[in-house]
This record gives sequence, structure tokens and C-alpha cells, in this order.
Amino acid sequence: MRLFLYAINDETESLRHLDQQLVNPHLKKAIGIDSISYSQLSRAIKALEPSVLMEIFTHLLSFVHKKTAVKSKEKLYLIDSSTFSFSQTSYPWARFRSTKSGIKLHLKLCFMNEGWVHPEEFKLSHASEHDHDYLDVFVNNTLATYVFDRGYLDFAQFDQMKWDGYFFVSRIKKNTVVHVQAHQKVSKKSGVISDQLVQLGSTTYLTSLFRLVTIERKNQSNLRIIANRFDLSAEEIGEVYQSRWQIELFFKHIKQHMTIKTFFLKV
Repeated sequence: MRLFLYAINDETESLRHLDQQLVNPHLKKAIGIDSISYSQLSRAIKALEPSVLMEIFTHLLSFVHKKTAVKSKEKLYLIDSSTFSFSQTSYPWARFRSTKSGIKLHLKLCFMNEGWVHPEEFKLSHASEHDHDYLDVFVNNTLATYVFDRGYLDFAQFDQMKWDGYFFVSRIKKNTVVHVQAHQKVSKKSGVISDQLVQLGSTTYLTSLFRLVTIERKNQSNLRIIANRFDLSAEEIGEVYQSRWQIELFFKHIKQHMTIKTFFLKV
């Protein structure tokens, strides 16, 4: 187990590479293993109980919390999901397209600063389940800021988050109805086109007053960010949303380095 944890921390590419790492005498001493073959490592992984891995994750997370204690308002939680496709023949219970089966990993990632992120919570669901159904599950730390994309857009939920003391930064869709109530000054050199106080929705439901920051992007459509952080500058709002890219990199790492050959459903 210590060797596998070392491999994760070192971002070792494969079991074969891990086998080769044991030429390092310091690693041998720390792990307590002189040598081990690729096939032995493969058998050891198959024999691991998922509950043991979950316990290790929870234990390590408690250490992370102690070492990364910051003011709640400075904590950023990135929320998103990613679909893992399966063979429809092997996993008919997970069918979500005519030719595909799959599950969806819903993830809450804590972002401290560039290159310093860690998973905080996760849930697995059928691939067809909608993202915004899991927003309530992950929004559970008051005064922290939650960053997510347009798939979680829900006017009533935004209002509820504001009333309950949660902060959010997200995007709005092209067809979102916006009612501008006031304009705030912006720096022309910052790339920020506008910083407005707005309400979202139609006459049947209007939200509370939020900020809508519009940022210019080269060769792309303008970025329209909705937020209830009134203490940050428009540039800082843009930087907070751009940090969402870290969760995309996290999913990319999982799919590139963690080859999942078998998935077991526990009923």
C-alpha cells in the first residue's frame, strides 16, 4: 500500500515503471521491499478492498484540512462532473445512449492556489443524471465560494445559496434573460467589458441582485460570469472562474493515468 501511495504522489505512469523505481535504495528502505514484479503489483491491486482505499482517502484528507486551514471566504470549491464510458454489452444496466453505457463522477475539488488542489467529495451516478441535481450535495460549507459551469444554472438555487450564506461564481447561458439594474466602473486595460448589477429570469421569477461580469476573450465569445461576491474586483471574479480549469485537468489526469478495466455495482 505504501508503494502504491508513493506511485500516486510521484505520478508514476504504470506498474512497470513502478517496478523499475525500486532500484532506488532510499525507496527500498522506506517501503520495506527489495524488489517486486509487475505481475505481483497487478495481483495486489486486484485484491485491494475499496473500503480500505476510502479510509486512506478520508485519513489523508483530514491531514490536508489541518495544513490548509484558511479563512472560509478564501476557500474555493470547484464543482463539475465527467462521464466514464463502458461497453454496453458488459454493462447493460448503465446504458445512456444507443451504443454506450457509462457512469458519471460528480466531484467537488478544493482549490487553494495554482497547482495546489485536492478532492473534497465525490458521488457516482448513472451517466444520464443531470449535473445540477448534485449541487445541493456539495454546497455544504458556508462562506466558501463555489465555482461551477452553466450545467448547474438554476435561478431559484442561486437565490437559496445567497440567503443561506454561500458564495458562487458561474457562467450564464446565451439565452439567459438579464435585467440590468446598475453599471459599475471597469478598467479598459483589464479586458473586462462590463461589470453590472443584474437580476436574472423572466417576469414569472426574478432573482435577487447579482453581479454580471463580462470579459473579452481572443477568438472566442465573451465570457459572462454571474456571482454574488461583491467584495472582489471584476478582474478577481474572472480569475476565480478561470480556476475552474483545474478540475478539468484533474479529470484528464484520472482518465489518462487510471485505467479502469472492471466496474462492480454494489446493490
